[in-house]
Amino acid sequence: LVADDSSVWFASMGGARYGGTGVYRFDGQAWTHYTTDEGLPSDEISVMAVTPDGALWFSTLCCGISRYDGRSWTAYTRANGLASDDVRSMAVAADGVLWFGTSENGVSRFDGSRWKTYTTQDGLSGNYVGHISVLPDSSLLLSTSDGLRASLDRFDGQNWSRYPTKWTGRGMYTEDIAFSPDGDLWFATESDGVYWLAGDAWTHYTTRDGLAGESTRCGVVTSDGAVWFETDQGVSRFDGKNWTTFTTQDGLDSNWINAIAAVPDGSIWVGESVGISRYKPTR
Repeated sequence: LVADDSSVWFASMGGARYGGTGVYRFDGQAWTHYTTDEGLPSDEISVMAVTPDGALWFSTLCCGISRYDGRSWTAYTRANGLASDDVRSMAVAADGVLWFGTSENGVSRFDGSRWKTYTTQDGLSGNYVGHISVLPDSSLLLSTSDGLRASLDRFDGQNWSRYPTKWTGRGMYTEDIAFSPDGDLWFATESDGVYWLAGDAWTHYTTRDGLAGESTRCGVVTSDGAVWFETDQGVSRFDGKNWTTFTTQDGLDSNWINAIAAVPDGSIWVGESVGISRYKPTR
């Protein structure tokens, strides 16, 4: 995650006997390490987000969420109104409201003072919410599952609807969504490659087209308009015409990639199963 001050934050999962090792902040020169000793609810972090006021939010798989304003920590759990302490996804809406997807209890909305939870009884297709994205029109897209079927649900602020896709009908889960400046949408799927939606036209990319692997988890669009995806076989970049893949042969420590982020200086940070790599494009 890139914070408002351009520092880069890294969350850990696993390690330290599989309980995580906390989060790390890099300001360009020095590293700072935060754990439960400083105020994190757990040393294993599922998602990070930054709100318009500059505060950082951290969610966990066991112990709710925590807010850090640079000075103090505030924890929120089921006791405060969160649907579940097992939080799998998080997003900040255009109005600054926070949304938290849980493993079995739907999605919770928090406006800073009040909590509201939505489940299948309100229109969700499933109570497992593994990813949340804010679309350019301020509506939300949520990757959901009812345990048997994967879906992609849209919330316009009032109503829930099923977002039509070409892959969820085949049981494929949506792992991430990236947005191009021109409004195009890019969808990373669990085992069916990448789908590109430009206007009303869909394009499907797999390893046959040059994508590194068909299990894709994250996507990011850089300032030059290129889109990057992390896979279980390396990192792939698409410039609109051609795919370029980076693997351990190019300098990655592992081909199993868990996260990817772009920072203002043009660098790409990649979270791997064994560490972190930074890519600085040549100019």
